[in-house]
Amino acid sequence: MTFLIISSMLLSFSLTAAFLYDYGKGLDDKARRIGQIKGKRREIDEELNIPLPQRFLRPVLSRFVKFFSRLLPKNGKENSGILKKIKMAGIKMPPEDFIAVRVMSMAGIAALSLLFAFLTPPRSPYRFFIVIY
Repeated sequence: MTFLIISSMLLSFSLTAAFLYDYGKGLDDKARRIGQIKGKRREIDEELNIPLPQRFLRPVLSRFVKFFSRLLPKNGKENSGILKKIKMAGIKMPPEDFIAVRVMSMAGIAALSLLFAFLTPPRSPYRFFIVIY
């Protein structure tokens, strides 16, 4: 009698395992894929946790600075004086990049003032002052 009970239990276990093998394998594959997606998500979340200026603006501005610093002349005497002033101010930037940033900011201010001057009405008293500034 004991042999019959043990053999019927082993038979039912084997049949259940055989029938549910594909279902279990599918669940394991799905769990593995979800784990891979979560791993990718963590990388994306870590990248998105970086502030926008550090993620976007810093690389764009550094490319502009490098581009303008290549265009500007490099003079050793002027750069040594500017380097000294930059170090005293606590700015960690090469003098060529500092000059490029200065030129870019001046060009940006000039472009904005001209844009504002052309967008103001023709009879506005501020139009003349903006163009002169």
